Amino acid sequence: MPVTVINDKIDGLIDVWMFPVKSCRVYDGDTLMNIVCDLGFGITISITGRLYGIDAPEVRGEERPEGIKTRDWLREQLDAAGTVFVQTRPENEQKTGKYGRWLITLWADNVNLNERLVNLGLATRATY
Repeated sequence: MPVTVINDKIDGLIDVWMFPVKSCRVYDGDTLMNIVCDLGFGITISITGRLYGIDAPEVRGEERPEGIKTRDWLREQLDAAGTVFVQTRPENEQKTGKYGRWLITLWADNVNLNERLVNLGLATRATY
């Protein structure tokens, strides 16, 4: 049976670039470390991810108070979520940032946390 892939969707139902997250460590508001992604068939991979399209305050230096607030908000969202997915960039787009981190969109209970951080004023939009 052939599978039709249209706009990164299989038969319009499943995004082929989304992977369930089994565990992760939030470093700051735009960086996750030790993201254990379930690739299926009992295969997992551990990556470091940079939330795509945003810039959050750092947890060190002058931005520390805002950085801690943003980091803690993100931790709370992930801890409370029933499902968490990372969405990587499609094959025709840049996949990693300048420090080798995977550029990801983070989803918790079907909410795009990248966008939510910006909408709440905890992060700003960024291009790289």
